[in-house]
Amino acid sequence: MSRIVSWFSCGASSAVATYFTLLKYGKANVNIVNIHLVDEHPDNQRFLKSCENWYGKEIEVITREKYNSSVDEVIEKTKFLRSVYGARCTKELKKAVRFEYQKPDDKQIFGYGVNEKKRIERLLKSDPFTDYEFPLIEHNMTGEDCRQFIHDQGIEVPTMYKLGFRNNNCIGCLKAESPTYWNHVRKHFPEVFEKRAKQERMVGYALCRYKGQSIFLDELDSDLGRGYKMPDFSCGAVCEVPIDN
Repeated sequence: MSRIVSWFSCGASSAVATYFTLLKYGKANVNIVNIHLVDEHPDNQRFLKSCENWYGKEIEVITREKYNSSVDEVIEKTKFLRSVYGARCTKELKKAVRFEYQKPDDKQIFGYGVNEKKRIERLLKSDPFTDYEFPLIEHNMTGEDCRQFIHDQGIEVPTMYKLGFRNNNCIGCLKAESPTYWNHVRKHFPEVFEKRAKQERMVGYALCRYKGQSIFLDELDSDLGRGYKMPDFSCGAVCEVPIDN
C-alpha cells in the first residue's frame, strides 16, 4: 500500500496543508515528515510541538548525518555556496534527505498556495512521475491565509514571521539575493550576517545581487533595499530560489 507523506517544514503553509491532509485521509494514514536543519530559528521546535498537539499525531524528524544537518558544515566541507542551479545546502540537506526517505509510489503533500502556481508548474515539469497533491490549492489559500489560519487555531506563529520574514527558512538563507533580505538578517541576526560575509570571502562568491551587480555582504550598504518587499522563498523538502526580489 502506498504511503501519504506530508512534508512539514515548520512554515505556516506546510502546517495548514498537513492539517487538511489529516482531515482528508485520517491521522492513521498520513506520515508527517520534517527535515530538520540546525540553522533554523530555535523557535521552530516550539512550533513543531504545538502542531503535534494540534494534529494529535507525532511528526517524524529526519536529518542528514553526513553534515550534521548544518549549512555551515556543508560550506566548510564543500567550499561552495550556490550556483545558477541552486544552493549546495539544498542539495545536501534537503533534496538528498527527501530522496532517501521517499518511495516511488508515495503520494507527496506540499504546502504550495494559490499564489505559487509557477512553482507547482516547475515542480510537476521537473518530476512528472511523482504523485503530488497541493491541499492549499484545493482550499484556495495563500501563505498569508495560512498564517491567519494558524493564529485562529490559537497557535503562535514562528518567530521568523514576527520578525518580518515572509518565510520560515534557515537564518541567512544561501538562496537569497535581495539586499532587503540581507539587511534584515543584519538587523536581527548580526552574527549570522557576519558569518555569511566571511564564508563568501572564503569561497570567493557574492550572494547578494542588485541591478545585475554582485555585492559581497561586507560591502553591502546598510540602507540598500530599504522599503522594498521582502523576497518570497520556497522552504522545505523542495526548497527553491526566491520568486521575487
